[in-house]
Amino acid sequence: MILGGELLSAFGSGATVSYLIVYLYKVCGVAVAAASVLLIVRALLAIAGAAAGGPLTDRIGSKYAAAITLAGAGIASLALASARQPAFGLAAASIVTALQLMCMPALDTMLAITVPQTRRQTAFAWRQTAINFGAASGAATAALVLSREPATEGLPLIYILDGASYILYAATILTFIRVGGRQNSLPQKPEDLDGSRSSSSYRRVFEDRPMRWLLAIVAIVVSVGFTQFEIGLPALVVNGGINPAALGWMYAVNAIAVLSLQLPIQRLVIGRSRGVVLGSAMAIMTVSWMLVVVSLGHGTALLVTVGAVFGIGETLYTPVVQAIVNDLALPHIRGRYNGAQAVTHTTAWLLGAAVSTAFLASGPSGTRLLFMACMATLLIGLPAAFRLQRALPAGLARVPDPASDSADRMASRLPERTEPDPSGDRNCPTPGSIIG
Repeated sequence: MILGGELLSAFGSGATVSYLIVYLYKVCGVAVAAASVLLIVRALLAIAGAAAGGPLTDRIGSKYAAAITLAGAGIASLALASARQPAFGLAAASIVTALQLMCMPALDTMLAITVPQTRRQTAFAWRQTAINFGAASGAATAALVLSREPATEGLPLIYILDGASYILYAATILTFIRVGGRQNSLPQKPEDLDGSRSSSSYRRVFEDRPMRWLLAIVAIVVSVGFTQFEIGLPALVVNGGINPAALGWMYAVNAIAVLSLQLPIQRLVIGRSRGVVLGSAMAIMTVSWMLVVVSLGHGTALLVTVGAVFGIGETLYTPVVQAIVNDLALPHIRGRYNGAQAVTHTTAWLLGAAVSTAFLASGPSGTRLLFMACMATLLIGLPAAFRLQRALPAGLARVPDPASDSADRMASRLPERTEPDPSGDRNCPTPGSIIG
């Protein structure tokens, strides 16, 4: 049910993600300059929403946090669909963004506690597949609607679809999901090891040494990887005089690569070092940017190849990161662990966008320098993956086999990880250390 809901909400998001500025300009009468400023405001609201989503999830439970924020995002999206005034449109768009990010820690937490620990990574891989399929379907539907209807009528329609998808997902969670209620097993004394700090704060998350290394990897990969896929490559098309249709082909091939390779690759990496898997993802993304640097004049063929190569890196990166976050998480602050990952992702995206804008301001030469800088950053960041590997407790260091029924039975009888590992001792006892 969760994966079906993810597919549904991704369908709505995929239909609208490329059209916000166009909608505000054509339907609400917002000046292009003001709409562009909204992108910065939305990024800040996204960070705030992700940060608030963690504590909300831990306080009321992932089920109710997800349902409330999804329903709120749906209502705000429907309000945006009815907006015809600039102020109303800007306010509705801002609320949608904040609630979209606020629900992410709850959704990550809910999926993580729905499946046994040995199957978390596979569950997140399935979710990535569902999201990509839903987003691709939504984008195709939006293109079909807008090819038949004028923008002033078609754009509100796709935002109605977006709002409905969120509300239906919230209803599905409330009706069918039986896990994710409020945590009842809070520590009797919510104090840190020295008795001076709360065990239910974000500070507790950042004291977890493996988590710190993981967040460093997230910051690197998002800022010079995913952000440049969304900003740097479109700028390459503009500055390089490439046919804009090439972008559509690139994103289509990227989606096909993720959809077709996500699950086979997850089977391939079973038993492999998680640090090596993440390092491989970073290396593959480096190769994709190397292709850009050495082949700037090759147009559509270049972009299609880059989309496919980058997609392979995505399939390695995303499920591993989300599984490690939830394997490391203390049960009573799992929402904050997922919130920390969401905040890092969003902040890194904003930083990457700012840096890329500075490079791209100088035209085609700046585009080449941007991707060279991205390559260098990924290569410099590679040791972080191996530092993470050494910091992980022994039982969490390798990708588990989701088909291991005996491992699932053992995991179900063992307590979750109860304390962060500030020393990074790989022999720290955890459920995973017995599972192997």
